[in-house]
Amino acid sequence: MPDSFCCDGCMRFKSSRHKHKPREQFALRELQCFKAWTKTEAKVKKNELSHWQKVTDFIQNNHFISPESLQKDSDEENNNDNNNNVEDDNGDGDSSCAVAPTPNKKKRQINFVENVFFVEGERFAIMVPSTHKIEHRSDISRWHRGCEMLMNMRNKIQQKQFTTTLIFSQALWAIMLAATPALPLSAAQHLFPLVMLAFFQDTGFFDQDDLFDKDVKTKKFVTSFPSDWVLRQHTWRQAARDTIALGNTLLDMVVYLACDKGNKKGIGHFVKCLCWWDDEKQCVNAQMLDMDAAGGASEAAAEGVRAVAGAATHLLSGQCTDSGGGGVTDDLAKHLRLLGLCIQLDYLIGICCLHALQLQLSNAAINTFGEGALHRVNATQLLHSVYRLQDSLELHEWRYIMYKASLFASSFDENDIVAVDATAGQREQNQHKYELEFRQAYARVSKFHTLFQQDALEDPTTISLLKDTPYYKMQEPIFMRWWSVGSGASHTFDYYLYIYHACQ
Repeated sequence: MPDSFCCDGCMRFKSSRHKHKPREQFALRELQCFKAWTKTEAKVKKNELSHWQKVTDFIQNNHFISPESLQKDSDEENNNDNNNNVEDDNGDGDSSCAVAPTPNKKKRQINFVENVFFVEGERFAIMVPSTHKIEHRSDISRWHRGCEMLMNMRNKIQQKQFTTTLIFSQALWAIMLAATPALPLSAAQHLFPLVMLAFFQDTGFFDQDDLFDKDVKTKKFVTSFPSDWVLRQHTWRQAARDTIALGNTLLDMVVYLACDKGNKKGIGHFVKCLCWWDDEKQCVNAQMLDMDAAGGASEAAAEGVRAVAGAATHLLSGQCTDSGGGGVTDDLAKHLRLLGLCIQLDYLIGICCLHALQLQLSNAAINTFGEGALHRVNATQLLHSVYRLQDSLELHEWRYIMYKASLFASSFDENDIVAVDATAGQREQNQHKYELEFRQAYARVSKFHTLFQQDALEDPTTISLLKDTPYYKMQEPIFMRWWSVGSGASHTFDYYLYIYHACQ
């Protein structure tokens, strides 16, 4: 115990020169210890209360011993000492009346067990009651911290409303929502409590035991999580913090813009990334600005780059886009200059080299075979029609149709005569007429090339590897991705007879 916590008797004893005998043998009252841990607060005088508080707090915080247990044991010892003193005083001839000793109550028998532990390689064995056990102080401290952490978690999920002042916690909520853009906030406020409940249920976290006063209330558990409005606020604040941090990072930096327009499932996107050279890392850093929608014209694309009209902004020193429609090359740069978003001189304009090469191939193919569009009959539209046909059917349906078409192609003979019953109805006669017309057309088409596949295919339900077979759907032909056009053309050519029969 620090010297500042010692009583007057202890300090006098330490400064005394008479230490030739044990402390308990000194009879002087000035050298006796106050023994604050043996007294209750009610029995301590006002001038001694500060010393008593320091000693009890030190014992409780450093030794993890409840002061009440020491006070109880010491009270019994003080009573026994008082009885012995009374008997001794009477034995010495004191005229005071002798007090009859209190008869000892019959106590329950205590069973002792041996506790063995090792310190610095030395073995120690201490007999302690079977209800107690000796543990290392570091283990007790670790258990104490774990218990406090668990209690904090229990209290956190039993609040009337969600509150947090930690920026890191708010950022994690915003990151989770940004990682799942298709998840509405109205659904997220119900999803997160259910996920946590399912995760912790197996751990017994919600079970009642002696450590906790009561079970976790489901209603309070739900209200402890953020609502859709709180989640929206976290997202806004994190977006503001990220924007401010990005603005500070880009101070005095030469910044370039990499952007591209796209359309996914009917929803337009204009992806914008800021790029700059990092001298410390010796690499190019890229940071997505946003992917908000923008119009198809270059003027609308430039407006999509500007955040707030008339606000001070970092000026762009260059751009890189593809060679597609609006919002590209010099036209985009012109509108950026008009809005004051880029430098006026030495503004660098780059295009995607891959797109430039693809344009050369696509222009040659379109001029030779025609441009694909509805109601057009040419080789380009043929690729799109095949893809749309297989995409409009379920996968198992398309594979079954191709399997039946392969059986027809492998057994087809143009000399076969298909007879029809003369007594058949008008519907059957029409079917026979149409079948004859198809067989004649099929025989003419099959002579276009000798490399068309005509072998019977294996039942798709009996095979597991479907790649490089007609059952594997062709890639959508995109003329800005020339390999997809080549893949679709090869697929259509190889299995043309199967596809022709499938169309019929």
